[in-house]
Amino acid sequence: VEKNKCNLSVSSYRGYKIYLAKFEKFTKTRDVYFDDITVSLLLDYMSHMGNELGNGNTTQRYSIMILAIMFKDAIKEEIIPDYMYPFNKLKLKKDKSKRQFLKKDQIEKIANAELKEGSNTCIARDMFLFSIYAGGLRFSDVVEFQVKHFNQEENRIKKVIRKTGRLHQFKIGKVALDIIQKYIKENPDPEDFIFPIIKFREQFLTNADYRFDITSKTNKAANFQIQKLATKLEITTKVSFHISRHTFATNALNNGMRIEHVSKLMDHNDISTTQIYAKIISEALDKA
Repeated sequence: VEKNKCNLSVSSYRGYKIYLAKFEKFTKTRDVYFDDITVSLLLDYMSHMGNELGNGNTTQRYSIMILAIMFKDAIKEEIIPDYMYPFNKLKLKKDKSKRQFLKKDQIEKIANAELKEGSNTCIARDMFLFSIYAGGLRFSDVVEFQVKHFNQEENRIKKVIRKTGRLHQFKIGKVALDIIQKYIKENPDPEDFIFPIIKFREQFLTNADYRFDITSKTNKAANFQIQKLATKLEITTKVSFHISRHTFATNALNNGMRIEHVSKLMDHNDISTTQIYAKIISEALDKA
């Protein structure tokens, strides 16, 4: 993990450390050899995670996959032979996750709520709506959205996506544009953030650990504000910033946007990921 630290995101690096610490706690020693990690040991570990720790299938699967990555690296470096890889004999399941999203009337309720301008709730609400109407941008990309990422003449966003590292560009419509105009300053510095969340710009842009911590902290704060507003508006769906992404996809498909265009706007690697949202719409149609 330490060797690969420079190639990992801060969240992946910290995740690896946490999951390896969990495995170490289970084995009760730091001195674990590759040939100690047998199918039998891994099955015991999965049983321990399920019965003692109450971990679901997805958490168990991820915990095992972290160990598998270490084995693959060791095989690649010829530290161990291929036949010592025990993970092919395991059946790793994932929990079925239901993607939540907001319907048009719920979006309108949130958009039309009277809030004090400049309040934390108002800023969180506007960022949430911006994501819905700007291709489902993730919180990490909305919070670090800068003036230089917006081409005012073309109404176009052009930004490297934090999660994928790919340059992403697309035009936005009136709702997203109005939100930008509300927050952008007169004669702004191109490096300015659109939304007034980040206080120490240079540190945020240059220090990956600081950026990760601040993004995580402000995401939790935004989720709290959005959920509080949703509860007040009697919206029963559990609302967090991430469902803005699901909301964009399902509403765009419902409005007749072609699935390949939705996929492109969401910066999906594979259209099969986008097809999950088409399935949600088909299930809703069957119920109707």
